[in-house]
Formats: sequence, structure tokens, C-alpha cells
Amino acid sequence: MCLSNGVELNERDIVFTDLYSTSYQEEMIKLALHRHFETERQNFQRLPTRIKTLALFFIDSIDSFRFKDAEGKYRDGWLKTKFLELLKAQVEMELRGDNSEEYCAYLQATLDNLKDVCVGYFARDNQSLDERIEEEVRMILHGKKELLSFEDAKGNPNVCRFLFSKWTLKEGWDNPNVFTICKLRSSGSEISKLQEVGRGLRLPVDEVGNRIQDRYFMLNYIVDFTEKKFASQLVAEINGYVSASDENKDIILTEESMKKAATARHTDDVLLFAELLVKRYVNQNRKVFIDKLDDLLAEYPEFNGLTGGRVKDRDRESKPVRIREVQYRKLDDLWHKLNRKYILYFDKEIDDALRDGLPGFIKENEVFGVQVVTTDRDRIVIADGRAAAVNDNVLHFNSASRHIPYNEFLKRASQKTGVPITVLHEVICKAADDGVDIEDNMFNEGSLVRLTSSVNDWKCRELQGLVRYKQTRYEPKVTKLTNEDGSLRDDVPCGDIGTRFKDGEPLDRYLYDAKWYDSDLELKNIESDIQSVVVYCKIPKKSVCIPTIASPNYSPDFMYVVNKTDGSKTLNIVIESKNYSADSGISPDEKAKIKCAERLYEKMSEEGIDVKFRKQLNTQEVSDIINSLMKE
Repeated sequence: MCLSNGVELNERDIVFTDLYSTSYQEEMIKLALHRHFETERQNFQRLPTRIKTLALFFIDSIDSFRFKDAEGKYRDGWLKTKFLELLKAQVEMELRGDNSEEYCAYLQATLDNLKDVCVGYFARDNQSLDERIEEEVRMILHGKKELLSFEDAKGNPNVCRFLFSKWTLKEGWDNPNVFTICKLRSSGSEISKLQEVGRGLRLPVDEVGNRIQDRYFMLNYIVDFTEKKFASQLVAEINGYVSASDENKDIILTEESMKKAATARHTDDVLLFAELLVKRYVNQNRKVFIDKLDDLLAEYPEFNGLTGGRVKDRDRESKPVRIREVQYRKLDDLWHKLNRKYILYFDKEIDDALRDGLPGFIKENEVFGVQVVTTDRDRIVIADGRAAAVNDNVLHFNSASRHIPYNEFLKRASQKTGVPITVLHEVICKAADDGVDIEDNMFNEGSLVRLTSSVNDWKCRELQGLVRYKQTRYEPKVTKLTNEDGSLRDDVPCGDIGTRFKDGEPLDRYLYDAKWYDSDLELKNIESDIQSVVVYCKIPKKSVCIPTIASPNYSPDFMYVVNKTDGSKTLNIVIESKNYSADSGISPDEKAKIKCAERLYEKMSEEGIDVKFRKQLNTQEVSDIINSLMKE
């Protein structure tokens, strides 16, 4: 059933009278816009660099935002029409306030380009052939830098800053500058609520890409009364108001442990704390999020020993996922093969490619050209009823990023990019010889971030064909499924398998006793009954860590042991499932990871380790992939 305001109801859904009436949603939008512009005004006028302010709206009905008419053309839904109406009224009110001339010009540009202020992304958009919708999807999924910019490629004001989605945006999407979240529908599970609010808990970046670490930011989280309890508990937890019981003590990183870890990692404790905060390992009081403890200790072994006893997961009431021992014995061999460690290296031509390609890329991306930020400030002059922009003056601001000694800068850049220090030094010197203005004070945190990003972008684009793998002698003693002595663990945390849960007993051939998953495609795979499959499972997160161009911690999604119908051979299959209908929906860095995984498993096959790797889109059945491999 679909109500007049676009809300979809299923059988046995509980409806709170007037909860989602049109007027109720309008009031929530008004409040969200009010809070957004409160924040935007401060962020826009921040010196020396501005911060682009985004707002995220979760809605129930896609058709309320846009729909196809009888002729197959997309039209604005009632919600988008109402939103633009309320936005126009709010911007007109903001223009009457006491704002800088520069901000007034940006507000006026918003009024002049209302059709460009908001974009939406929904799962069905992957099948759309409409150019405007394709552009919106591209901007949300792949245009992070574009979204955070105040000007477009042509130098015109970029007024897009309101994002609409139905559920938590898909994997691969992340934007640190979401300051307002408005939920025009109530989500079901606590996990999905945490995913949604997590979209607004990143440390923001300014217009030149610097992570802002020197001040606190507030998230405007606007929900209906049915989620009041959840919101109150979340605020209490983030602010450290929840007291610990004797059985389940909070784990808090002390100043001493932070300083020791920072020293070991050749950084300072303030930057390390910001890093842990951004990755959601700790809250603002340095309290460790229990469900992230294993990941924290794996990535930052310097904190090993900080737990005083057994830690329990308070965020989920479900039991850990039990491992079925009988099924594990059938994939024990495949599991150990997948956990063999390989190092990534490149052909010898890589050094020449880096020396030739990176200097120009560094210059093009202005890696070192932002120590001084120049801003043209325009006056808006009204004459004869027309508006004209007149250049008033030019302001120069010095970047506030912390300076890093050159040798330390090279060392940290090498660690983050995998490029040898000597090559990085040659590249920087060549960029300087080619006209890039590089001074000592430009070696700072901001430049390090931009250099790392530029090098990694370049690598994803240029180096995929040069990737090579070599097996190491190292064999991990502990895995996500086994203990140090090789014995099977009793269970794994459900968070290592997925963020969503479905009742019901899994198939006998499945490794675990419960169905946890991250996407509808993964659930479909888990529930697919394929007779040739001996055993299969969802690979625990961050377990099979494949080094790639884009990331050192890439793990595929599924592994299968399959018998050929004639019994002649057993196939080991690894599958990466992507919940997109076309390759165009996959981000460039994810494509790079998949390409690297393909090369790794080719290398393993060359060494006599028979493992097949395949990518799966949501238009493909896992049974078709397996049957195709069986015929090879």
C-alpha cells in the first residue's frame, strides 16, 4: 500500500497516526534547512579556507522524489517539489541576514540555480538511461572532490549540497562533510540506524582537502519521535555518559598509551587520536567502540594489552555466529590457501613510469600549490535592476597545516603510497624543475594528504597492467576462523560477516549457523541452493587481506568448494559480489582492487594453487558463474 504522501506500507506494518503526514515531513524539512544554514554560514565564512556543508535526507518513497510519467519521462515528485519550495523561502530569508558579500553571492547563485541544489541516488538508478540521473549518480558515488568544491570545472558556483537516498548509501560511498542528517522515514534495526548516523560522524575537510582537526563539529541529527530513545542513547554513548558495569568495563585509551603508540608510529598523539576518531575506533572521550576492538588491535598492534578481561558486544543482542565444524573441514584446505601472504610489486619499468608521469600529475593537482590560498572576493552591485559582480579585492591566507621535516615527509609518503623514498625525491625535484613552486613550509599535513591521494589515483589509473605478486614465507598463526594452535574457533563476531540479519536456518552446506549479510545480493547468494556446491561461506571482513594498488586490506566476499558433475575435479572459487547492475556503478578504486585480485589468483594458479576468482553483479546468478567455471 502506498499512502498519498509517498510512504509505502507492507503487511503488519505498525502505523503511528499522523507520524508521516505531509505537514509533519514539511516541518522536519524546515528544521533541517534551518540547521543546515546555521552550520553553512559558519563553515563558509571560516578562515583561512572554507568548508563545503552537505545535508543528507533519507526518504521512504523514491517516487516522492522523482518518478516516470506515462510517456516514460522523469518528473519531480511531490517531496522534491516541496523541498525546493521550502529551500527557496529559507534562502530568501538568509539573504536578508547579516552575511558577508561572498556568502550572499553564493546564496543568490543558489536561488538562480535551484534545479542544481539537490541530487538523489537510489538502487534502481543503476538501470536508468536518463543523462541527468546518470550525472547525479556519478556525482554522489564518484564525485567526492566535486561535491566538496564551491566552483565547478568552468568556475561557476557549485550549489549542489543536498543529497537524497532511501537507505544507507551503497558501499564505496563516503563523504566527510555531511553536517545534517534528516530522516523522513524511520529505519528498522539499530544497525541500520548506526550506519545512517555514521554518515555524519567523519571529520570534515576544507575546500583544499585538509582534514580539519583543530575544532569540534556538531552533527544535526533530525528524526521523528519513534527514534527519540535511540538518539538519546547514542548521544549519551558518544559523550561518555554511559557508565560501565563490572562485567563489561569500558575500554578507554589513556593519554600515556596514546603517546606511546604515536611515538611508535612516528606521529603525534593528537593526529593519531583524530585518525582513530575518523575510523570510528573510538569516540571523543577515547572510549573504544567494542565492536571495532578486533579491527583496532589488528591495525594498531601498539594497543595490544589494553583490555583487562573479556569484552562483549553491547551493540547487538544476537549471539556470535557459530562455525559449523563439519562444514569447515571441507574448506579447511581452501581457507589456508587463501590466507597465504603475498607481496605486491611492479615491473622494473614502474620507476621510469613514476618519474615520467607523477611530476605532471603533481603539478596538475596542485599538491604543493596551496600553502597560500588566494580568494577573489566580489561585490554584488545592483544597477538598473540588474545584478553585476565587481572584483573588490584579493585576500591571501597562509595554510595552517603542521609543517613536516622533508625527510619525515618522504618517509611517511613512502609508507602511504608504497613508492620508494628515492623515487619520490626525484619526482618532487623534477616537479620543482618543471615550474612547481615548492618551499620548505609547503611540506605539511595537507600536502602529504594531497600527495598520497594524487599518487594513489595515478597508480589506479596507470599501473594495473604492471602489478605482480610474490608469495612470502610468512604463514599467519591466527586467522578469523582458527586459533594460534590451528584449532577451529567456536564462532566469529556477526559484525565480521555482515551488518544485516535474516531469521531462518541457513542451508546445510553453509559454514555458519546464521544469515548475516551486507547487501541483498549477498543474501541471495547465501540462500542459493546449488547442488554441486560442497561447502560455501561469506569470507570474514579483513581476513583474506590482498595487497592492491588502492588498499592493503582488500578481502573478497565469498568462497566456494564445488565438485564437478562427473566427479573429476574439485573447484575452489572466490567471488566478489557487487550490488550494481553494471560496471559503471563500481568506483575506480574498487575496480583497481578487483583487477589486482584477478592477477593474484592467476599467479596462485600458475603456482599450482587452483583458485578461480570471479566478479558478480546483481544481474548475475551465482549458480550461473559456478556452472560456467565447471564447463572450463
